[in-house]
Amino acid sequence: MRDAKATILCSWLIGLWTIVATMPAAAAIGDCAQPQTSGSQPTATDCLAILAVAIGAGTCDPFPACVCAPKGTLPTTATDSLVCLAATVGGSRTLSCPCEPVTTTTDPAVVTSTTTTTTTTTSTTTTTSTVTTTTMPSVDLDGDGWGAAEGDCCETPEDGCSAPALVNPGAFDFAGDGFDDDCNGTPDDGDRSCDEGLSSGSSSAADYASALDVCSQTTESPPRLYLRYGLIAAAFSLADGSGAPAAASRSIRTGFGGIVVRRGDAMAVLSTGHAAAPDQLDPSFSPFQPGTAMGTLSSVPEDWLAANGGSIPTAPGCATIADIMARDAVMLKLRIRVPTNARSFRLSANVVTSEFPEWVCGAYNDQVVALLDSASDENPVDKNLAVYVSPTNERYPVGVNLANDVTGLFRQCRNGVIGCNTVASSITTCTDTSELAGSGFDQPAPGCDAADTAGGGTGWFTLRGNVSPGEVAELRIGLWDSGDAIYDTVVILDELRWDRNPAVAGAGL
Repeated sequence: MRDAKATILCSWLIGLWTIVATMPAAAAIGDCAQPQTSGSQPTATDCLAILAVAIGAGTCDPFPACVCAPKGTLPTTATDSLVCLAATVGGSRTLSCPCEPVTTTTDPAVVTSTTTTTTTTTSTTTTTSTVTTTTMPSVDLDGDGWGAAEGDCCETPEDGCSAPALVNPGAFDFAGDGFDDDCNGTPDDGDRSCDEGLSSGSSSAADYASALDVCSQTTESPPRLYLRYGLIAAAFSLADGSGAPAAASRSIRTGFGGIVVRRGDAMAVLSTGHAAAPDQLDPSFSPFQPGTAMGTLSSVPEDWLAANGGSIPTAPGCATIADIMARDAVMLKLRIRVPTNARSFRLSANVVTSEFPEWVCGAYNDQVVALLDSASDENPVDKNLAVYVSPTNERYPVGVNLANDVTGLFRQCRNGVIGCNTVASSITTCTDTSELAGSGFDQPAPGCDAADTAGGGTGWFTLRGNVSPGEVAELRIGLWDSGDAIYDTVVILDELRWDRNPAVAGAGL
């Protein structure tokens, strides 16, 4: 069967390139005859994908089947691939995918009928034929914004799903429930990664979203039938949203010393110095202690600062951070449309800092934020998810000060005296230093003990935030030096996942 399909594919390819008629299509991926690319008209890549659908070697995922039928009717056939290819060279024929919603009415029993009468006369006979076409209305029975005619594969429990309002083309396809939540024809296919082959020194913020396993992409204001979840835009900036961070402050890595990827092939690395371990290039390694001044300066995020009364939050018992400027800052902003069946998300994070152990609880600690702009009212008032809240409701910003008390989140380190240059105390929650091996933070360096190295870390932990289903939310993840431009910190990010249920927002295991 596979050989037969390949033979058909080759035969049609020869025919495809001889077609030279029709007009340009719409300009967004997911528009008529564009299941693969964006642009003013389809490309050969789109046409090959349509041909694969026609011969049963592929699907129109993640878009409705109608996108792959530019001749105007379903099912998709080889003619659609010919029509598509004609559009790649311009012409006069209109692409007409059958994706327009049919007329909606408040009464499901109402139908629209059109009668066409054709009379044919020959020299001896007159024949009259009548054809009546009936169009059923599109009715959204579960109130999720899609009717069956618009791609919703489960309008009532009788269709096979337990919660019809959570099943539609704008949903995320959760693995393990055995149902096609996003109605793309393949159950349980949402749990995937898309971070193979990313360049370590990539300047594309969208590549960093891919490294976090944000795989689906969409646009800001697509036609409603193409309203899907996914990344709308990504950008790098300094802490206040202005300017650009130093190129060496971010990288995409397949590993970082003993820290291994959580999901897929890669993870995102942000740093107040160089985002590199000793054996890595593009960017290359620079010692984290005493650190590297990257030469950038901005204000801290204004909304976050205002929500904290104009002061930088710090852990209980730690020194006040007077400086409100952000040195050596790097911030990644992701603008995402949330799946219609998601109420929260979680993101894996790992912080390693050369401020451990001697500068714990100091006045110049590096700051880490994960600021979420969402319509949900179940997030911190200052929007920052990078905060651990203790059982007694004490708040510990993510960073070296997680080591100041028994938060349980600072674990890649040695137990003993800390804060010897600030407020002396001790730590007992360290488990081992395996993740530091080969990272550069394992190199011998002055500290509070003769055996100290250049730093310590948290190990992997989780940031959780709440969202409103179907909304457009923004997540700003950043870090910077406060008061100095030395003693560098690295934040590693991976594995952004959606969840059906609300979460306790903040940092935890």
